[in-house]
Amino acid sequence: MKKYTCTNCDDKTDNKYIRAMIKAGFAARHLDCRTCGQQGVVEAEDSLIGLSTQGGSASTMQDVVTTKEGQAPKTYEIDGIFKTSEIDIFDEGCQMEGGYECHIDHHIKADTMKELLERFAAFVDVEIKDIQENVCDEAGRIEGQRTEGAEGLALTSSEFAAWKAGNAKAWLCTYQAKVEKVTRGEITI
Repeated sequence: MKKYTCTNCDDKTDNKYIRAMIKAGFAARHLDCRTCGQQGVVEAEDSLIGLSTQGGSASTMQDVVTTKEGQAPKTYEIDGIFKTSEIDIFDEGCQMEGGYECHIDHHIKADTMKELLERFAAFVDVEIKDIQENVCDEAGRIEGQRTEGAEGLALTSSEFAAWKAGNAKAWLCTYQAKVEKVTRGEITI
């Protein structure tokens, strides 16, 4: 039996799973891995049911078919993350000058809100308990904050000590996203 590999965790899965997912309307290159839960590109040696999976996608007219109960499946999704940063001086707090903002083209999709929050927290590299929900009374808006060094990574303990002593720069970074509940179904064109 042919094996397909997740590009995130190198998990191997059999073609029966891939065939079922393609038949259900998922593009082969956008499947959530059953092991790591992340969306990855499925790679294989040759084609599957006449559709190339080598760097391409299985083209379909639907994303998800209806469930046995006749209900269209629902997912929770984030389509992009907005990051802002401000220079943070340990004894003085955030400074209004020297910050930046950017959009991160990252999509997160999960079957439950809990799973989505876990994936967002893992991406931002914060504890799930530190994710703020419905920020500024905006339904579905979530945020996670962390202090980062110049490379955009969370501070190590030695970098934190240097920042606290006033010997290193750090930035307070806020990662914001809008969570949407998405229902997909067949369409007629």
